[in-house]
Parts: sequence; structure tokens; C-alpha cells
Amino acid sequence: MATVVRDARLARGWTQEDLAERSGFSRVWINRFEQTAIAEPSFSRILTLCNILGITLTVSYAIDPDVIDPDAMNRRASPHEKAKEGETRSREENITESISDKMADEKRSRQQRPSKNAATILKTLALRAKQQNLGGIEGDEIA
Repeated sequence: MATVVRDARLARGWTQEDLAERSGFSRVWINRFEQTAIAEPSFSRILTLCNILGITLTVSYAIDPDVIDPDAMNRRASPHEKAKEGETRSREENITESISDKMADEKRSRQQRPSKNAATILKTLALRAKQQNLGGIEGDEIA
């Protein structure tokens, strides 16, 4: 995962500092993640990085054949087991939808808010305009 994140970051021409600013994580954390020095990064942090970098994350799983009960494979599920299985599937579908919705909301939110640099520039321009209107600085002094 660390290699995928690093490659996606570099493909965009971003520095670790750029990714840190966009994600809200420290540059040191980004560096340690890319160097695989963080043994178990949180799933939410991985999702955040994937969302920012446009990485599609697919999760799959396999059942260990050593733990499969051959008798259970041949037995038909009772109505109670079928209902329980349906509830589990429904919960899993709701979780998947919830994660997808949250990722879409975060993406929209990030697109709508200016970056920290843009916000700083806007504040500086507003302050300079205010000072100029109050006679605090001359027009030639504005860089």
C-alpha cells in the first residue's frame, strides 16, 4: 500500500509536504508510511490517502481451507440461519454504502474548501485591500 501511495503522489508531481497539507497528516507521518515504518496504519488514514490520490481500494478476503467444516458444507441452512445470513449481508451492504457515502462527502468537502495556502493568500489580499482603503499602505507597495 505504501508503494501505491508513493507512486500515486509522485505521478501527480506532489511532494510529501503537498500530500501532508491535503490530508491533514504530518509530513513525517507521510514519510514514515511510505517507508513502511508504520506497522499498522489506521484504515481511516488509508482511506483518506486513497481518496485524495484517487486510488480505488478493493478489499477481498478468503476463508482458510483448514478451518472449513466439511459437514457444514453439506448441511442445509435452517430458516433461522438463512435469516441471520440475510441480516449479516444487509449490515455489510449498509457498511459498504456508508463508507462510499462518507468518501464521496469528504471528496466534495475537500473540493469546496480552499487549500490552506489559498486561504492564507485570500486573507493576505483582504488585509492589504483593507489597509490600502484606510491609507495604511500605498498602491506601489502591494506586491
